[in-house]
Amino acid sequence: MSAPTRERVGRFRILTAAADALRGTHHDSGVPTVACPRCATTVRTRHPLPTAEAAREGSALHSALLDHLFRDCPATEVAR
Repeated sequence: MSAPTRERVGRFRILTAAADALRGTHHDSGVPTVACPRCATTVRTRHPLPTAEAAREGSALHSALLDHLFRDCPATEVAR
């Protein structure tokens, strides 16, 4: 698999993608995880939350996903 190409996207599109991705939240060894919608990297949190709580906007998993999308995602360049 080749490395994802960087695409310039706006903040609203990133927020929408993150909210949609939270629907795919699952538990991996008791820790909630979600796949990044842009690069398919597994994003997880250290907080052991139930799936219903982890899948909400504003949860620790949502914050970790947004942090990844805005700072670490190799497929995303934030348009300012």
